[in-house]
Amino acid sequence: MACPDGTWRNGTGCDAATGEGYECIVCSSCGAGLHEATDCAATADRTCQPVEPEHYSGDGSNEQAECFNRASFTTCDARVCPCGAACGNRPFHLLASPKTKTILTEHRGWGLFLAEHVAAGRFVVEYTGEIIDDATTEARLWADKARGEDNFYLMEVSPAQIIDARHKGNLSRFINSSCHPNCETQKWQDAATGETRVGIFATRDIAAGEELTYDYNFAHFGGEGTTSFTCMCGHPLCRGT
Repeated sequence: MACPDGTWRNGTGCDAATGEGYECIVCSSCGAGLHEATDCAATADRTCQPVEPEHYSGDGSNEQAECFNRASFTTCDARVCPCGAACGNRPFHLLASPKTKTILTEHRGWGLFLAEHVAAGRFVVEYTGEIIDDATTEARLWADKARGEDNFYLMEVSPAQIIDARHKGNLSRFINSSCHPNCETQKWQDAATGETRVGIFATRDIAAGEELTYDYNFAHFGGEGTTSFTCMCGHPLCRGT
């Protein structure tokens, strides 16, 4: 039977024709959660039949890919997620990062290297730092340019929100850029706080001892024709900037 209109929240939830519900979606009438496609009978009390959650490792990998929140790059809110403590789609600060070590490279300053194997799709680290606006960012860039500073630790969340990890940050600030990286940045919405957070995820299996990299896609600053960033990744097909 089809679910009553408006019964589901946290996603599309219920197919009006088939009555199928989807994982990590909660019935707002009875509070129960569905963990796989099942029926929600259109009875007077609108009783939903929850399914027991599977076991998740909690490392931020894609083993919970059918979760609607995960598919939309939104971490679950523990207060309403039907998976409870078994939910693997937790906020970044609750996910375990792999073991790493910083090593001084030949041409790229300090770099962040893995001390253990990481599988493709796994969460590596959150990019953290001081949150500043566009005007402050521009002022700091001009000041950096004036004193010849060529190291930048800026990550744009939105045009009005930039993360500056120069003075306040974590090990993610040591991850160097590459034209052919093994990681990527992803913007996720924290359902509990409404904040947008930036996570760094492995795009392929990465062996222990490899340097972690992602593509900065750096926007040149200081006028047309200037070069404020030179890529030193060393890849044969490096684009140079």
